[in-house]
Amino acid sequence: MERFFKRKTSESSSKTLEYVDVHTLPSDPADRKPILSYNPNQRDEIRREYLLRGPCQPRDIVFPYTQIGVEMRRFSEIIESRFRGHDESDDSLNKGLFLEILELVGEISEEVAKVILGNAPGNAQMTSPKIQQDIKHCFAQEVLKQVFEDLGDDFFSLLIDESSDISKKEQMSVVIRYVNKYGVVKERFIGLVHVLETSALTLKLGIDELFCRYGLSLAKIRGQGNDGASNMSVSLMD
Repeated sequence: MERFFKRKTSESSSKTLEYVDVHTLPSDPADRKPILSYNPNQRDEIRREYLLRGPCQPRDIVFPYTQIGVEMRRFSEIIESRFRGHDESDDSLNKGLFLEILELVGEISEEVAKVILGNAPGNAQMTSPKIQQDIKHCFAQEVLKQVFEDLGDDFFSLLIDESSDISKKEQMSVVIRYVNKYGVVKERFIGLVHVLETSALTLKLGIDELFCRYGLSLAKIRGQGNDGASNMSVSLMD
């Protein structure tokens, strides 16, 4: 009878029980195996290893070329995500996103190329740092305009958090959470308010000023989210 009740062992099940070297785990999410496929006694160790590594940042990727305008281009890892570059001279390889995109648009469109950069008058090139800041501000206002049009006159929740920047100045970030007309939950950052201190009264005044600027009403708030600090939780209750 023993031959009929002989326990079967599979190769695949024995492999999953083997311990692995956590230092050789793949970092790319596409190459990672499910945690449940590892030994049960090592799963917590593997989770810790991935948490300690942080987000995956692939290196040495060869991006394909794509024809943009009259030239073949591809994404370059050298280009940083800063709006302005440290060196914006004509010979610089990384002038910042603003000038790089402006040059790209000029190469794609001949009409635009005739009125920008070197083809524009020396006193009206519109590429100075102050002009770049003004353009960013205009873009931000257009984005906020779309957000408030999507919100309409509906109710919303308010998410606020306070922290200090690198210069030790206190600032409060404000996010609204709402459901649009299509039933989709949206969370949108609407502003960063600089405050002199972090008392409940000061934070409340900062929120009032931001709401007055964008025409929002405290009566439409149906929820408040914060980090649990007492001054944050009572800022809207006073």
